Amino acid sequence: MIEHPNDEWERFLDEFYEVFSNMGIIKYKIFICGSFGDECFSILEEIKKDITRETFQQHLTFFESDFKNTYKENLVLKLDILAAFSDEIIIVIEQDIGEHMIGIGFILANIEYRNKTSIFILKDSPITQLLTPFFNEKLIYFNDNSDLKSKILIFLGITLP
Repeated sequence: MIEHPNDEWERFLDEFYEVFSNMGIIKYKIFICGSFGDECFSILEEIKKDITRETFQQHLTFFESDFKNTYKENLVLKLDILAAFSDEIIIVIEQDIGEHMIGIGFILANIEYRNKTSIFILKDSPITQLLTPFFNEKLIYFNDNSDLKSKILIFLGITLP
């Protein structure tokens, strides 16, 4: 973890409480990040709601975009503070466009983050060869958005009615 100034942690916690209330701090926190298009993001938002509802609000799922004021100009520092704060990190790679590479590289560099990370990757994605040496047992392949939703919920042990 990168050393963050106390005022940045305070700014992050203030924003966290503003977005999720003070009860969010005691919940199991799941950070979802990666590289995905708008349709996939809509599915991930559905998953976020399902997790909250089906775990009786014991889990808290969030995206980097939920935090607008935390490290606005520095994505690496923002990812670090979110990863440090999370109990679980889920990376979703639907498209092979560079933005997620910062996050993956950052997570690879930190064993604590790597240990709490699982990657859901679109089947036959070219990036698989790059990720396999580091995440082989943690790579979970999906065929489409419906399959992604099912696999994330199963991975988290959540069964929808």
